[in-house]
Amino acid sequence: MVLVEFLASVFECPFIWSSSLEPHTMVLRLIDEIPNPAYIPDHMSPLNPPFSFRERVDELMNVLKLYRIRWNMTVKENKAWTEAYSPALAIRGRKLPPYDEVKFNGSLMFGNSHVSAGLPVPLPQNYINIGGYHIDNNAPHGVIYFSLGTMMKGSTLPEELKRGFLRTFNELEQTFINIKRAVAKGFGKQVMIGYDADVKLKEAIDDILQDPK
Repeated sequence: MVLVEFLASVFECPFIWSSSLEPHTMVLRLIDEIPNPAYIPDHMSPLNPPFSFRERVDELMNVLKLYRIRWNMTVKENKAWTEAYSPALAIRGRKLPPYDEVKFNGSLMFGNSHVSAGLPVPLPQNYINIGGYHIDNNAPHGVIYFSLGTMMKGSTLPEELKRGFLRTFNELEQTFINIKRAVAKGFGKQVMIGYDADVKLKEAIDDILQDPK
């Protein structure tokens, strides 16, 4: 990741982080404040909220340990950063910025996560959920998940309006998710409007990921 940070400094372009996990302390601290350990567990913690008083103390101690580890690495990281990249930037007639200045100046962070499949964590606007981007669903134009939310039931919509939705969806190139069939077969071309579609979608995705085929 240091090389990417260096390239962002050389070309004076926006620096974008990428996280392979759910949002957690070590990545969120790069673009925002850390989550409150009294309510949000560390990414290596076996605990799930709500926490008891002792568990909250344990989570706080975990965060302090992580910060101590990072602090112990600071001198080595800064030295490696300066020795490796200062000469290259000097050739271009520029001075290498401090490592922390570059590291904490990310414009965006893409995270392999989604609120429907993880804990509700307060996130800054420059954290973008892209959970599931690695799933091969044989949909060259992408997948659209349509939901009316929790305030409106699809069964209460007039039939003409439902048919209008379906006609519109069928004109698009994206693949739509059929919730019932997704659990057994994966993503389909049909649409089901349901009240608890978000729950069924999570179950369907879990089944797809666990399917050895």
